[in-house]
Amino acid sequence: MIPTSTELQDLWAKNDTLRLLARAQELCFKRTQSRAALALVLSLLLAGSVSVTSSLAGRAKLASSETPAATAPIQLYSVKIQRRKRKAASGLIRDYTLYIPEPKDGGNQGPYPLVVLIHGFLMTGAQQSANAMNLAERGFVVLTPNVTKVLLGDDTRMKNVHDVLDHISWLTGKDSPLPGKVDPNRVAVGGNSSGGAVILEVAVEAQRTNVPLAALVDLDGVIWDRSFDRVPTIKPVKILSLRCEPSICNEHARQLRVLQQLRFPIDDVKVIGAHHCDVENPTTLRCSCVCGTSRDKYRRIFAQLLYTWLRDTFNTEKFSKDAPSFNQLAQELQDNHKAIARLNQPVGTWLSSSSENKTR
Repeated sequence: MIPTSTELQDLWAKNDTLRLLARAQELCFKRTQSRAALALVLSLLLAGSVSVTSSLAGRAKLASSETPAATAPIQLYSVKIQRRKRKAASGLIRDYTLYIPEPKDGGNQGPYPLVVLIHGFLMTGAQQSANAMNLAERGFVVLTPNVTKVLLGDDTRMKNVHDVLDHISWLTGKDSPLPGKVDPNRVAVGGNSSGGAVILEVAVEAQRTNVPLAALVDLDGVIWDRSFDRVPTIKPVKILSLRCEPSICNEHARQLRVLQQLRFPIDDVKVIGAHHCDVENPTTLRCSCVCGTSRDKYRRIFAQLLYTWLRDTFNTEKFSKDAPSFNQLAQELQDNHKAIARLNQPVGTWLSSSSENKTR
């Protein structure tokens, strides 16, 4: 039976959050059939009243292709997690979570590559926590800072950009809280949805101010209008574009309209059938209600592509001698009709003749 507005209001009044989430999730699957009840749920979600992660959207771990046979169990790093606050360049106090690999006896002591993962609209760093853990277990220092809501205008948006740069300088500088742990020559930033907009602006500003930045990962980004004129100034840097199916939530593959202005090749992979929420790991009921239900199989593919690309880009250790390269993984997904991969190509060279150009 489809939940009604009255039932949902009663559950909320009783503070029965788990039951409310369960019934709201049922509603999400049938959202076109009960618009009044859906409107109530979305008002609660968008107000931030319900922030519990959906039970169907737990941590997507890396695929088995990176894991040796059961007779030779994988030896991942232990991970130290720090949840703290710091005053960033804007003067704002930023919450952040830092994931620090801790080697087993005799293991690699560092320095490790640094990856900064930026969350999307109305979310927090928690929506990249599983990706962060997957990476840290494999020898990356990962920072997931909270950024300010992007609806507050360009001034607030650029404060986010400058504060991300400040986080990088803080962790790679001489006064780093992780001395000897972070390699300043192997720094990447990644962002999903509006976080994808942040990282492109970060690239522009990093190159202008000589902040070390070696790689970017755009996770189904929704790019700002101001970036259309600024992206062409980005000098060659390693870039991975991971995309879902075009939809209203990614503004119908908006990131392609910006990335085609780059003057150098990048790697681009679209995961066939994936929704905008699948690049979050874990995602939330809030995202699934608006953008479509997230599935573990897609989050797993994105997690694997993210890690494998960063591993190959920064030449970090493999945890299985049979682990595929990023190019092999992308080709395998394409051969199995799970992805469309265009590797080491300028977006402009294929977009004009692609069927995706008609969806924009």
